[in-house]
Amino acid sequence: MKKSIILMTLSCILSVNSYAQVYANDRYIEMPTMDLYNPTLMRMAVQAARETAAQRRAYFERNHNDAIEAYRNKNWNLAIHYVNQALSTHFQNGQLYYIRGYANEQLGYLRDAKKDYKRGRKLGSYEAANALSSLKARQ
Repeated sequence: MKKSIILMTLSCILSVNSYAQVYANDRYIEMPTMDLYNPTLMRMAVQAARETAAQRRAYFERNHNDAIEAYRNKNWNLAIHYVNQALSTHFQNGQLYYIRGYANEQLGYLRDAKKDYKRGRKLGSYEAANALSSLKARQ
């Protein structure tokens, strides 16, 4: 996060009459680069970026927990829904790919299950690696 703000600031310093895009409250805001030199406006932009990141993290955590709960209750369609919502925040988690893969396997979507198990294994999920081996052995 800090790297992107520093890079954005440096690119703004190098440009004279251009606009910068600042991500705040789930949307981009275009600001003239001269406004970014204003310390107050820059602090506001950084604070907005922090708040947005915190909101995304909370949304991820909420959907992650709901996905685990749906998995435990064997509600496969709901588990897939919550995993998709959690992954839409761009936070990667091997356990979520395992849950979605297992739900897909239970619903009979073996190709999708295999893809999810492979992604989960790449992210270090032990369960996904075992499930992938088991699925391959059964096929």
